[in-house]
Formats: sequence, C-alpha cells, structure tokens
Amino acid sequence: MSNLTIDEAKAYLRQTVGGVNLYDHLSEVLLKLLVERPNDAVNAFEHLSCTVRQERFKRPNEANNPESATEIEAKAQQEAWGQAAVGLLKIQNGEEEVAPETPSGVADILDEANMFEWAGIGFSRGETFRLSLALQKLATVNATVKLRFWGKILGLGMDYYVAEGELQEPYEPEDLEAEEGANGLNKNTFWVMKDNGKYEWVQLPNVRRDQVIAARGLRRFVRDNLDGKVHGHPPFPGTEKNFLRAQIARISSSTVLCPGGYFTLTEEGNIEPPEEAPEAKTTAELAELGNWVHYTREINERYGRTIAMPPKTKDDGEEEPWEGEDLIEPLRALSEDKPNSWRVERLPNTVSAAVGEIAVVRSLIWPGAVSLGVGKKFLNVYVGHCLKAKFGQDHQLQVPKPLQPDYGISSEGDTDPKLKFTNLMEQLDILVDPSPPEESEA
Repeated sequence: MSNLTIDEAKAYLRQTVGGVNLYDHLSEVLLKLLVERPNDAVNAFEHLSCTVRQERFKRPNEANNPESATEIEAKAQQEAWGQAAVGLLKIQNGEEEVAPETPSGVADILDEANMFEWAGIGFSRGETFRLSLALQKLATVNATVKLRFWGKILGLGMDYYVAEGELQEPYEPEDLEAEEGANGLNKNTFWVMKDNGKYEWVQLPNVRRDQVIAARGLRRFVRDNLDGKVHGHPPFPGTEKNFLRAQIARISSSTVLCPGGYFTLTEEGNIEPPEEAPEAKTTAELAELGNWVHYTREINERYGRTIAMPPKTKDDGEEEPWEGEDLIEPLRALSEDKPNSWRVERLPNTVSAAVGEIAVVRSLIWPGAVSLGVGKKFLNVYVGHCLKAKFGQDHQLQVPKPLQPDYGISSEGDTDPKLKFTNLMEQLDILVDPSPPEESEA
C-alpha cells in the first residue's frame, strides 16, 4: 500500500462496473452529506449511500425490455375487440362496403332491455347497444323477414347470444318423417354468437326429431366448440351445434307465451291475430295464469315433433294411425299445465297499482325462461344453462328398450317364425342332494 500513488488510487476508484464507479459514488455521497448536514453523519452515511444509488437508477430502454407474452396477447385482444366493434357499423358485400340501412322487422332490444331489467335480466348499456347493432347487421346480411333477441345460453367455457328469425324462403325438408318444415319446429331459423367480443353469428342447422328425442335423455352443459362431439348417453346424432339447436327447440316449445285473446287458431292450424283488435289487458289481469297461453305447440315426447307424422299406409292402401301420437294444440292456458310449473308476479310489487307496472311470468320447469307483459306488448326471453329443472332426481334413468324377437321352432300350424314361450313356470328348488356320498362298507 505504501508504494500506491495517488493517481493509481484514483484509477482504481474510477473503475466502472455496471455503469457507475466508486469514485463518483463517494463524491456524490459526500456532497449530499455536506448539503443535508445530518446530526449523526456516521450512521446516516449508509442510508445516504443507498439513496444515491436509487436516484442513479434509470429504467432500461424499451428495446432492452420487450413486452411480456401476456401483455402482447392482451394488447392484441384489445385491438381485435376494437376492430370487431367498429365492424358492426360496416357491412361487407364481398370486398365492397355497403352503406348500412336500418332493416325492417327487427325487434328493438334497446327498448326491450328496460322491461328485461324488471325481471332481473339485463346486460350493460354498452353491450346492449353493440348487441343491437349485431342484430341489425345480421338481419341485413341474411335478409330476414322477422328477427328478435331470443336470449343468452350460459355454457361451459363459452356463453352464447341467440337470435331467432324468419327467412324469406320457408324451409322444405326432404324427409318429412325425420324433420318438420316451416309449419313445425323449423319454422324459425336460429343464429348464435359467442360472447368473446368478436360479434360473429353462426347459423344453426335445422333440427331433426331424433335429435330432440336424444336431447331429452341428456343432461349436460353446452360446450364452447360448436363442431365438437356430444358425449353422453344416449348417443346424440350430431355435433354440439345440433344439440344446441335441439335444446332451443325444447325450450321454445314449452316457454314462449302470449296473453290470451291476442291470437286465434285458424282452421289450417296457423296462429294469426283476430279480425277485431283485442282490448289491452291490465297488469292485474296479466298477473293471473289463466290469462296467459302457450304461443307454440308442445313437442310430443314419443316422436319429438309438434305436428303429426306423415301418414303410413298398409299394403291395402289404408292409412294406419301412429301409436301414441297425442298432439296438443297451441293457445292452451297456463292454468291447464301441471301445478307448480309457473310463477307470476306484478312488478313493482306495491300495495296500490303503479304507473308502468309489468306482469312477469317465470317458468319453474325451465329456469331462466321469462315472459313479460304490459298492455298489448309482451316479450319472451331466456337466460339460463339449457337445463331442465330436476325434482328430486339427479339422473334420468333410461327405460330398457323392448327385447328384440328371436327365431326358433314354432308350434304346428303357426306361420310366425318368432320363438314362442308358453306355460313358463319357475323351477322348484332342489331339496335332495343329487350326488349323495357313498356309504362305506363296514
């Protein structure tokens, strides 16, 4: 140390490590010590040294500190959502942009949202406005005659907004026995939109009666992959979008209501408004189940249809009726349903009648199905999990199917080749040992 000169000592202290050297650091600490003049300079020296080092710290450049994968993904999702929201105001016809026009026949969900709130159903004002734009764009692109907001299905991994509309050309099925046409379950077309901020509608396929029957035996949530396989028993003949369409058909056939007297049933079986406009019902009248009727036909449990099956003919050309084809006509009063199927209330629930009060009917069979009425205006909406209420039964047991006939030897004179069983009796228990032990010779 005695041979170390002042210049060599300064050179050592000026060695830069991490962008700073000890000589400059000590100079700044001593300067800060002389400026602040603490009472206990010895004990304050270490604290001042840490303070100087913290003040010297500078955030690295953005180039040296790239964004994390989470930040990049979040930023990309925000940009995609912004572009999708702006795209609701634009309509593309191929590569050309078409000026948006207000389509006719689209229900005003902005006005309906005020009634939904009374039933405890509602979305944010911003989301309701964007949903209204999405419905108008859907009606313009598909040239629908009528279009309304059907509801929202809460699924597993993804929720779906559902729109119900009627196209200009009615659907005509090729196989009348397998599916119904415009006079049955396929009268209206349904679209679903995932609640992921992309605002993209997907049209659901028409429903077949075998899908309705299979959906009755399944109890499961709707999944996020519309093209995925439907797991469960009994096996479902279709993908997730077919299952979703079958559940929508079941809910609509049971829960779409209208006030009694607002529509009549024609001889052809169509539902039309009466010739003379009916008088508007008061909220007190709508608060009674007898003043509400089913607007849609109920699905037959055995055949999964709302209209009669095509007639089947015998070999001699005579028509033969289908067994168990009991169809219920629409416009049936709710008071005729099973007890504890509906709950009706008047909101706001005040002692005296209030201005603007609304009658709300809730389904106890399909929780989430709500009908609202005030004056001549009525609405139907569903927000739920597509699950039917269970009354003390966690699993729907499948009834065993009838045994298939086998073939065997028939009695003389019997032309039916099926195996016959006659005089079947239970075999008596054997009380004697069939193989007694041998007696040993003495």
